[in-house]
Amino acid sequence: MDSTLSDVAAKFGECCSAVGARKNFPWGPAHNGSAHVERHGAEYVYIVTERGNVLETRRTLDAEELVYWLMSNVVFDLACDFEVQHRAKGRSFRRMLFAKEIELMSQIDPSWGQRKAEEIEAILAKAPYDDAIEG
Repeated sequence: MDSTLSDVAAKFGECCSAVGARKNFPWGPAHNGSAHVERHGAEYVYIVTERGNVLETRRTLDAEELVYWLMSNVVFDLACDFEVQHRAKGRSFRRMLFAKEIELMSQIDPSWGQRKAEEIEAILAKAPYDDAIEG
């Protein structure tokens, strides 16, 4: 199925509702370090800009992949807010942050939760938790 940006925006809205987020679809650049989406032919382009500079560009033909990228940002923001409100002294802040990201992505789609867990495992393989420094 070939999705339009309007279809993608609707799916994004459904996913935001699933995790209790109130976010608008990023139709255009805000130039504040956040992502926006463009459609170039059949390709979806995810672009992060700040102060007029492009910091990151990703391309995909898969609308589901695009929504995953966007929801990863939303879920990260929600998880950060949750972690700050529930910080545990003496424990790496990333323990709660990462667990919340996995939980929220799983609420949207269990396979997304598994994918997020695998992404976090890769991060931790390079940079393990250090409760003494991060807590």
